[in-house]
Amino acid sequence: MQGYFNPALTGYEGSMVKGLVRNQWAGWEGAPNTYFISTELDLADLSGSSDMGKNSFGINLLTDEFGAFRENELLLSYSTRVRITKSAQLRLGAGVNINSIRLDGTQLTTEQANDPTVMQYFGGFAKMNVLDFNLGLSLTHPKYYVSYGVHNVNQGAMSSGDIFMEKKPRIGIAQAGFRNSLTPNLDVIVNGCGVHKATFPPISN
Repeated sequence: MQGYFNPALTGYEGSMVKGLVRNQWAGWEGAPNTYFISTELDLADLSGSSDMGKNSFGINLLTDEFGAFRENELLLSYSTRVRITKSAQLRLGAGVNINSIRLDGTQLTTEQANDPTVMQYFGGFAKMNVLDFNLGLSLTHPKYYVSYGVHNVNQGAMSSGDIFMEKKPRIGIAQAGFRNSLTPNLDVIVNGCGVHKATFPPISN
C-alpha cells in the first residue's frame, strides 16, 4: 500500500490493482471493518517500454467503519521521477484527498454525563466532508526504497456539512523497504513504516 501512504510511490512497482479487506473482532458491535482498492498506472506501460515511466497516476478508494464513525475516502495521486543514477530515481508526488465522514449518534458513549460536545449528536446523525492534500518524496531503486510523506497538509481547513472536527492533524509517514533474490524462485522482502502525528498550539485571534 505504498502509494496510499505516500503519493511519491505511486506506480513504483508498475501498473497494478491492489485490494484489502479487514473484518476485525467479528461479532462485536462497532467492530472495525475496512475495504480498500487501489489502481496505479505507470504511463510507460501504455507504450510497452521496459523502463519505469516518468509519470504515474493512482486512484485509491477506502471505506472504513469503527464504532460510531463511517469514513469514505477517495484519494487521487500523481508521481513523477528524476533519474539520479542508472538504477535509482528521486520521486515527487502529490495527492488530492476527498473525505466523507458520517457520525452515528445512536452508537455514541461518553464518560462524562451531559458532555455538551457529545450530547448534541446523541440519537442523530452528522456528516462532514473534507478536502485536503498529501505530499511525498522518495528515493527508489529496484532493490530498496526510502520515503517520507505528509497527509492532511491543509489540516482539514476546507470542510463542509456538520463540522464535528475543527481540524485534522498533519500526519508524517516514513517508509522503507528492501528486497533481494536468494534464488530465481525465492525473494526476501522487508517493509517498515513509522507514523508521526503533528500537534500545533491553538491559534489566537
